[in-house]
Amino acid sequence: MNKIFDLNSIRKLFLDFFKNKDHKTFNSLSLVPQNDDSLLLINSGMAPYKKYFSGEEVAVYKRIVSCQKCIRTNDIDNVGKTSRHATFFEMLGNFSFGDYFKREAIHFAWEFLTKILEIDKRKLFVTVFKDDLEAYEIWCEILDRKKIFRLDKKDNFWEIDKGPCGPCSEIYYYRGDEFNIKCENRNCGPGCNCDNYIEIWNLVFTQFNKISDDEYLNLSQKNIDTGMGLERIVAVLQKVNYIFDIEENKIISNEIFGNLNFNYGNSKKVDVAVRIIMDHIKAAVFMISDDIYPSNDGRGYVLRKLLRRAMCKIKILDIKNNILESIAIKYMEFYCDCYGEIENKKSKILDLIKQEKNKFDETLNLGIEKIKSIIFDINSDDKKNRIISGEEAFRLYDTHGFPLEIVQEFADDSNCEIDSESFYKKVNEQREKSRSNNKKNEDKINQVLIDLLKSFGETKFLYDTEYLESSVVAIIDENILVKKINIIDKKILIVLRESIFFAESAGQTFDTGILRSKTGEIKIVACYRIGNKFLHECVLINGEIFENQDVEMILDKYRRKSISRNHTATHLLHRALKKILNKNIRQMGSSVDEKKLRFDFNYEKELNNIDLIEIEDFVNKKISKCANVDIFYKNIDEAKKSGAIALFDNKYGDVVRVVNIDDFSMEMCSGTHVKNTSEILGFKIINKKNISVGIKRIEAITGDSVRNYYIGAEKKLLEKINYLEIKEKKTNEEIKKFKSKEIKIVANNLINNCETFKNKISFIFYLNKEIDQNKFKLLIDNMKNKKDNCVIFLFNDDNLTALSNINNFDINDLILNLSREFNFKGGGNKNYAKAGGIDISLHDRIINKTREVLKNLNIKF
Repeated sequence: MNKIFDLNSIRKLFLDFFKNKDHKTFNSLSLVPQNDDSLLLINSGMAPYKKYFSGEEVAVYKRIVSCQKCIRTNDIDNVGKTSRHATFFEMLGNFSFGDYFKREAIHFAWEFLTKILEIDKRKLFVTVFKDDLEAYEIWCEILDRKKIFRLDKKDNFWEIDKGPCGPCSEIYYYRGDEFNIKCENRNCGPGCNCDNYIEIWNLVFTQFNKISDDEYLNLSQKNIDTGMGLERIVAVLQKVNYIFDIEENKIISNEIFGNLNFNYGNSKKVDVAVRIIMDHIKAAVFMISDDIYPSNDGRGYVLRKLLRRAMCKIKILDIKNNILESIAIKYMEFYCDCYGEIENKKSKILDLIKQEKNKFDETLNLGIEKIKSIIFDINSDDKKNRIISGEEAFRLYDTHGFPLEIVQEFADDSNCEIDSESFYKKVNEQREKSRSNNKKNEDKINQVLIDLLKSFGETKFLYDTEYLESSVVAIIDENILVKKINIIDKKILIVLRESIFFAESAGQTFDTGILRSKTGEIKIVACYRIGNKFLHECVLINGEIFENQDVEMILDKYRRKSISRNHTATHLLHRALKKILNKNIRQMGSSVDEKKLRFDFNYEKELNNIDLIEIEDFVNKKISKCANVDIFYKNIDEAKKSGAIALFDNKYGDVVRVVNIDDFSMEMCSGTHVKNTSEILGFKIINKKNISVGIKRIEAITGDSVRNYYIGAEKKLLEKINYLEIKEKKTNEEIKKFKSKEIKIVANNLINNCETFKNKISFIFYLNKEIDQNKFKLLIDNMKNKKDNCVIFLFNDDNLTALSNINNFDINDLILNLSREFNFKGGGNKNYAKAGGIDISLHDRIINKTREVLKNLNIKF
């Protein structure tokens, strides 16, 4: 046997084998599910093809073979501990969608294992679902019955909640004698957890659709879904105990052990840690190659968790060199030929891993020292329970950014437990406290970030500047200062010496724009304020941006203009409400962005349409007056004396910014505004509502949005008028067409031109989808009993009325027979019957079938 049993050769053997069995070879799809919100990550070979199994989509190819990249974290606690579990794995699979079924799938699997891979048949065992006699009998043709185990539903029936499912058959390889694995289970066999028998292939016979726990229906097409872990079958062929011991992984584990004072096999704890490091970094390489980046939620959180878990193990093992990057490089070198996305993103993969490492290093060092101190105190107190309190775990989480699962890693290594119930109680308390804190951007700002910004000076904001040259003071990535940003589309925070971008505050949204340097370009997607510092949320468009680099700021002036229109209109609306409704009206909240404005105010009465028309007209008159909008700064006391409205007294300093509109409206305000009311162009209220007792809300639009609103409203009105005109015309035509006199003409024409067969039976049929029920009834009355020995079929869309005046013939029997054949409902008596729910595409077939029946009637008159 001269076969090469490595990952690349087995992958190719499998794909080629099924290609020769008329399967279409599919490359692995991305780890990111496409158009499938039910999955966070692709976790099985069949996952990309779920809609084919359910019949929701029709597969172009009935037979498919693939080697699919998968990420599965539900068994993460077993990674490194068992011989077979991994976070990342490649799943070999052959699939049939309504083509071959159990017999072919079983024989294909057996042929590949025993003839292509030349596995000793004596080592192979099989399980089947105990009620699946078909699969059992097929296997009995191949194997001795003693090697076939019939197991319960929990072991050999594949289902996930509702939907396509079915019995499965698993193929096991016995390796107990190879590794001298002892098991205390007297009935040890396939399915036992001892690893004597290792599952290498699962054949799923998808033949049912699960409706409920008690109801399974047959699928319209029977499918085959198989899965064989590539790493697992290679481990079997290379006769190694762990998937991490195959040649490809051994090269990497040897490098890790080369940095340790341990040899492989000397310490179970160290061996497990090394396997976890290898597994998680390998998973990270593949995830980043599929454009998954570290973050605090979703797929990014899974990636961050894996990287940080690997980093913790490296720290525990006290490996000093850049082993993280070294392992990643080796995995990239091995897999780049098979997976081109890795080759194309080598630098991005390394950069992200390095950045994540640098971010976590400081946090890790601080956190580890703290947790070591906690564990030391536990170890030095014999009377103390070996429990890390929830408060201590929360402090590590809140102050040092340690997720609970990482604290758990250190606890497990020290035989300690965490009071997780108390921990989550603290987390919930913090969340409740945050909700009650009436601060904007609370999800963007945290204590770590606040402390980080203390070393920087005030950001100078220039109100009326659309372009400015300045410099980058700081670049912040996940609360960590970095020297540069060079990852396209990655969100980061930038602090500038000055800013022309308005930071979200006082109900007004942020500005956006562009930040450009000689080396790169960044899009400003948001701007927030922490004290007197501005934080610009950015996304790198191209190149790279460095700390202390000179940059030019370019404001999105069109968006700013729309925001300013809405903000100035809000001041006019406030004044109009006081003037028209009640002088004691107070602003209770507002929101201004580029699309619309929202204004909340106190008012006990209901707002009616007359009120809204008056308010709208009042504001538009002020707009058309072309009043200047003047902005000046005053001592707060002087501003109040001059009549300026202060909305929030506790938010102003000694000197305030006052916005004055033609001595009509005067408010203290830090927002952006137009210079003249004519720039607002127009004002339109689009919504009103009660948001609580005594509090009303008005939503309105300005500028081009008003014109678009009226264009849209006019279009809808014209469409409605056109619809009514068409409907009226159609109605008039129907009235004209089906008036009583013409109904009689139609009836007479049908009777005079009816079809009469040799047996002297006549058949009349008439189809009209448009005729209403009243005219339909009139037509029936005009045809009834006008022709001897006659059957009449009248179709009105999906309804049928059938009449007969033939003695010794039951029209009801005919309708019932037709209903069974063409799947509709109907019934009546021997002379009159009705039917409904008829597929209109079947009219011709129903008529032809009836014609044949009537032709063959043998009735004597």
